[in-house]
Amino acid sequence: MRSSRRSGSQESVGGSVSGCWIPTQKPRPADGYVQRTCKKQKISLHRLMYETLVGPIPEGLVIDHLCRERSCCNPEHLEVVTQQENICRGEIGRNSGQYNRSKTHCPQGHEYDEANTCHSHQGGYIGRHCRQCGKARQRANRERLKQNV
Repeated sequence: MRSSRRSGSQESVGGSVSGCWIPTQKPRPADGYVQRTCKKQKISLHRLMYETLVGPIPEGLVIDHLCRERSCCNPEHLEVVTQQENICRGEIGRNSGQYNRSKTHCPQGHEYDEANTCHSHQGGYIGRHCRQCGKARQRANRERLKQNV
């Protein structure tokens, strides 16, 4: 167990197999972040730890938890990024379509370029598909139908 002294109080931070530093103080139920009072001002513990152990957070940037654990305050798991990048990396970004738009290759490794990408518009959903994988699926379906006849 790690402990650090700040403002005359002691705060315990438990370690874990993942390397996350999880404070013993419970996170806020509303958002999952742990808050501390520093100089009569509330601040998120992960921001306080980053600024104390790494350096100041530049104006207009935010902290991203690389480990995806909001209560973690290990500075090795924290990265300074733009708000937009933080959203893209998080669950909201994955659900907004930004996450898929940022992909450059299909799951089989084929590049999403102009020649190898087809776009579909079904039920209000706009998607893109790999042409090479589509052709491979069609070949496999034809073979399966031939075997069933």
